Amino acid sequence: MNPSQALITGFRKTFDYRGRTGRYEFWCWNLLVLFSTIAVGVRLPAAASVVVLCCLPSSLSLQVRRIHDSGHSGWWCVVPLVGWWFCLRRSNLDTNQWGVPPRESFGETAQEASFNTGEKVVFAQSDRNARPFILDKSDFSDTNLNGCDFSGSSLLDSDFSRAIQVSSNDEEQTRPVQFFGCDLVGARFVGCDLPGANFSISDLRGADFSGANLINADFRGADLSKANFQDSNLKGADFLGSKLSDAKFTGAYIAMSVSMSMALEGHEFA
Repeated sequence: MNPSQALITGFRKTFDYRGRTGRYEFWCWNLLVLFSTIAVGVRLPAAASVVVLCCLPSSLSLQVRRIHDSGHSGWWCVVPLVGWWFCLRRSNLDTNQWGVPPRESFGETAQEASFNTGEKVVFAQSDRNARPFILDKSDFSDTNLNGCDFSGSSLLDSDFSRAIQVSSNDEEQTRPVQFFGCDLVGARFVGCDLPGANFSISDLRGADFSGANLINADFRGADLSKANFQDSNLKGADFLGSKLSDAKFTGAYIAMSVSMSMALEGHEFA
């Protein structure tokens, strides 16, 4: 969302006190209103008050949604200092009673994590767009990755151990996580449950998939040199065009019907 879209959305949701609004949209709106008021007030001081009055209803509903996004009741807006304190806080990335977090909220956390390597990153159980970010050494262990899209991101040495992908409600279908074209050298997927995950043309050298459930996973064109698939379930997985130099498949279940056109040098099957 760019500033102009934030302004349009603000007016469009003038009387919408439900849902959530992220920090980016909140500050775009307020800064645009502030600068507009100053610009008009310099030439026509009386008109500045008209601008403020016209934007006031939208500003109020926006503040309520921003407070919702921080995980608190919008009624806190009647206490100005407390309400603004909640508006300044980072988004709550869990799905709460006011809905799922705005897409931009994840971007804030992901970018912060890119500068704080090793920080635990938590996802809401809804589709998250994490592309393309630098998330090296991030901790996604025990996380629900349903519908997440990391395509093109750098995730060197990141930990996805025991990660799952489960829909937040029974009516939605599970959406496999996307790692298309990612840099996942040294990443850990130990014990993860990610059927149908897409690892196409990713760099997975030295990745550890031991004990993982990767039924119908897509590894086409991926570099899996020295990857460890020990005791993993690879039924229906597609390795077409992948490179598996010195890869280890000890105890792994691999259905023979899958596409296995790949470079096999020094691999270990047992």
